Amino acid sequence: RFYDLESLVVNPLDYVNVVKRMVRELKLSEVDLTDLLPGPTIMVVKMAASNSTTEAQVLSEEEILKIEAACDGALKLDQARTEILRFVESRMTFIAPNLSALVGTNIAARLIGIAGGLLALSRLPASTIQVLGSDKKTLEGFSTASAVKKHAGYIYDSELVQQTPPSYRKKVVRVLAPKCALAARMDSYAQEKSGSTGERMKEEIQSKIDKWQERPPAKQIKALPAPDEKSRNNRGGKRVRKLKDKFAMTEYRKYANRMAFGVAEETHGNTEHGFGMLGVANRVKLHVVRDKKLQKQLHHHQIQQQRKQQKRGIKTNVNGSVSGIASSLAMTPVQGMELVDPESQARKVQEANLKYFGKTGTFSQLPKNK
Repeated sequence: RFYDLESLVVNPLDYVNVVKRMVRELKLSEVDLTDLLPGPTIMVVKMAASNSTTEAQVLSEEEILKIEAACDGALKLDQARTEILRFVESRMTFIAPNLSALVGTNIAARLIGIAGGLLALSRLPASTIQVLGSDKKTLEGFSTASAVKKHAGYIYDSELVQQTPPSYRKKVVRVLAPKCALAARMDSYAQEKSGSTGERMKEEIQSKIDKWQERPPAKQIKALPAPDEKSRNNRGGKRVRKLKDKFAMTEYRKYANRMAFGVAEETHGNTEHGFGMLGVANRVKLHVVRDKKLQKQLHHHQIQQQRKQQKRGIKTNVNGSVSGIASSLAMTPVQGMELVDPESQARKVQEANLKYFGKTGTFSQLPKNK
């Protein structure tokens, strides 16, 4: 009659109760379900029932009795399961002492019941034990109004988790799940029957929770160090003196930064850069500081350049620079530009003069014609 009910009500026990109440009703949207389902789920079920395109079929009395008998049988099985869990819970201190000491007898009985026994529980990893008994979200858009916990099963209802502030509960569940797996393995192989290991695990988790909740240590205000009144020697040396000379204030800069009283400052062109007391109206004499060591180096370099030029046959003037008149380029009317050696031309002229007009030259006597 209502095909979507199975997908809307996921919990088997709730589904059985809803079917038992709706089996004799013709208008499914008017059935009162406030004592069976939460408010958002009731709203979704009623909306789906009112918008259903399929017509509700009228069941026969025999079919109704079969459905009611099946629902009663499912409810009796759930009641028997609850009684078995209560019995197991009363005997949990003997069946699983470490697990009971860690999460309590009620949660331990639920974990063993949903896992299918203590041995089956001991074979599960911690990530699976963490979500054992978790609810599913099937509220069709009303999930924000529900109290369904994400990735939280029966362990979330234990005493350790519930006593912790809400901001730390997920963290406690992640720490508690591996401890439950270890305790179940110890109980399944009967390695520790006194439950002392479970108590020790519980104390370790409780100490971690207390440590998480501690306030951070206050920032200590450190006292200033005692003043050191000893005079320190300034760093000196050749490198420091050279650095000081590099950034020292020159005489030119000193006069450029000064201004004469009542005299207009000269500027460079149309810019605002002024010359200070270096202008024409404020002639000053700058003292040229001569560095003897630098002059010696420059003189030595100049002499070496002159010697190199003399070896190459280039004439220099008094200062040692090459004459500007001598050039290695000559203009010819045929080929345009031609490379010429002026020194070789001068040598040829000198040799010709010495041959004919020199002191060693003599007149040659030609033989007479016969």
